[in-house]
Amino acid sequence: IAAAAYAGIPLTHREQTDSLALLTGHGRPGQRVADLDWEKLATGVGTLVFYMGLTNLATICEQLISHGRSAQTPVAVVQWATLPLQRTLVGTLATIADEVALAQLEPPAVILIGEVVAYREQLCWYERLPLFGRRILVPRAEDQAADFARKLEQLGAQAVCIPTIAIVPPEDLAPLDQAVTAMASFDGVILTSVNGVDAFFDRLAANRQDIRCLAGVQLIAVGPKTAAAISSRGLSPDLVPARYQAEGVIEALLEQGVAGKRFLYPRAEVVRPVLLASLRSAGAEVVDPVAYRTIRPTGNEQRLRQLLESGELDAVCFSSPSSFDNLLELVGPELRQLQGKARWFSIGPITSQAIRARGFEVALEAPESTLDALLAAMAEYYAQVAQKG
Repeated sequence: IAAAAYAGIPLTHREQTDSLALLTGHGRPGQRVADLDWEKLATGVGTLVFYMGLTNLATICEQLISHGRSAQTPVAVVQWATLPLQRTLVGTLATIADEVALAQLEPPAVILIGEVVAYREQLCWYERLPLFGRRILVPRAEDQAADFARKLEQLGAQAVCIPTIAIVPPEDLAPLDQAVTAMASFDGVILTSVNGVDAFFDRLAANRQDIRCLAGVQLIAVGPKTAAAISSRGLSPDLVPARYQAEGVIEALLEQGVAGKRFLYPRAEVVRPVLLASLRSAGAEVVDPVAYRTIRPTGNEQRLRQLLESGELDAVCFSSPSSFDNLLELVGPELRQLQGKARWFSIGPITSQAIRARGFEVALEAPESTLDALLAAMAEYYAQVAQKG
């Protein structure tokens, strides 16, 4: 049933047939598929679905034709149904066995026989998804890859999630703890990532603080994902800049004025200095305790090399400079020779700059520094690839 749905074939149709038979195409030991009641099946049932029948496809077609079914009856064979690997061949009872052999289609596959197969051209949807069949590496932190992978799969891609980053607490939590217990002294909190949001609110809770201590404190989010993470904590961000990066935060804050104000900036261990330098030079005091660190997980080096060497990947999506840097460290210098086997996509200019600084090419950069913008750009990119053939 799923194979038919994902191939765009209705099993019954009011204008074609109201009967359906589900049949095994591979009998138990001692039982042959040729022993089925072919006379009744050939003319008495509208739609026939055979599972486990690919090796007996020629026999199935021959028996149906010899017992009265038209040789021109449409047939579809669906391999790896519902997966991004799905392949569908369409023919007739007279031709499908030869077409399957020519295409070297192998089990597992489902055979759909009947006039309803003709509706596939109109109703096919899964194989027309913009990223259908694309195999895309997602080198994000393990706990953050799932949402992006799910969205890739909704667009038809196969997401391969291998973390090149792990998020861990800082070696010393004392500076952050001191800051969150003195929230009344701050005018605003600058949060530039979901990781920063999680670390900040986790330390509030660990220090027996709650959202009441943020009354009157301006909450600044670098972009929509960070804003959504703040909202999930029961608060609405006061400021989300038009540009979803540090420069956007700087522009928005300088426009409203920061001289004499005190900001808390719970940050990653390694950040670009632009935000701190700009706000401090404008007269603001910025307290910037380390809220989290990114480390490079080990154990996946060989698998990453094999995927890149095999040419099985269509693309690699980088969502931060560190995701690229860590991949380079894990794979080693040979990554330069392997790049041509997969397209490299970047979430935004900061990540692209880091990739290009190492001498590598970026095939696609998202117009906005968000994963949703990257997904939309990928869909458009592959639509153009398809048009070019």
